[in-house]
Amino acid sequence: MRLLNIPGGGVFGYMTAYMFKELDITPSKEFQAFSGTSVGSQLAAAYASGKSGPEVFDYFERAAPEIFHRSFFRKVNPYVRPYGSKYDDEALNRNLKGMLPGKFGAVGFPLIIPAANLARRSPKIFDNMDDTSDLDWPLWEVVRASSAAPTYFSPWQGYIDGGLIANDPVVVAVTALQYKAGIEYDMMEVFTAGTGSRVYNEKDTIWNPMQWVSPILETTLEGGNEMLFHTIADNMPLKRYSYWNKIELPASWEMDDVSLIPEMRKTAISYLPDFAQAYERFMS
Repeated sequence: MRLLNIPGGGVFGYMTAYMFKELDITPSKEFQAFSGTSVGSQLAAAYASGKSGPEVFDYFERAAPEIFHRSFFRKVNPYVRPYGSKYDDEALNRNLKGMLPGKFGAVGFPLIIPAANLARRSPKIFDNMDDTSDLDWPLWEVVRASSAAPTYFSPWQGYIDGGLIANDPVVVAVTALQYKAGIEYDMMEVFTAGTGSRVYNEKDTIWNPMQWVSPILETTLEGGNEMLFHTIADNMPLKRYSYWNKIELPASWEMDDVSLIPEMRKTAISYLPDFAQAYERFMS
């Protein structure tokens, strides 16, 4: 069984979508299971629903500027009630509904999506392999729960961003497939398509206490646990495990800055040959 796994990364998911678009890949024709967190859950759910690489990229390119748009009031005072978050979620909800119709249980492939239960401060792993009430959730709402990045978007149905639990859900996914679907580890072939990572040097981190808040949060959501889970997966007895996350991003890039899209396109183009080689090698 081949599993496509996509970590979180906010607007940097644009570059991952770009890779699949340029290679004209329809993942549902090449993979039998999918997992993703936050923006990775949006991509994984769309691919698991049969959407092609070009279709998903077109959605992302159109939706991202709408989702990460702030009214004048929010720009001036983004966290004051009744708003409470940096962005209104109307555009996010509307776009997810349009891209991901139907029930979570209707997805034709195993799909594993982490979120976090805010009230209980505990993990919540959505999967469609058990006959539970999770299957009745609209697919877009499962993804919305996993994408509820703290301070950026409000919680959804009591859940917040899965990046706080497993920004890279690879270990969660392969464990769920083994435990719930009875697929042994040595029968799994896993390809992780990363969303990039920012590179800091010492001069980038000369901040006052308040300036540390955003980088700490973003580092947690982008991959504070990503390398840990990558290391664990790399030592599991999987048939094949390929981890591609070579895109290095400037420290100044923020995970919600859609003005970076032209630069992200250039960056994705420069890394495309390496991604294509890694993907072809995995598929061979």
